[in-house]
Amino acid sequence: MNAVNDLELIFPQDLKMWAKSIGRKFSEARDKLKALSSEGVAASAYWDSDQNIVVVSEDNSIKETYG
Repeated sequence: MNAVNDLELIFPQDLKMWAKSIGRKFSEARDKLKALSSEGVAASAYWDSDQNIVVVSEDNSIKETYG
């Protein structure tokens, strides 16, 4: 089962732009992606149906919501 079927991908460059201009939830999600990347964990950010940002690792072992 794919854990991101109901989520919409946020491109990394968009997340970075929004983090600079809008605020906290984007910054937190961007920081989480950076931390995971430095640990060698592949992950992406998505929108959920409530307009929260969800960071999901490629193997679905990590799924954190920021909103």
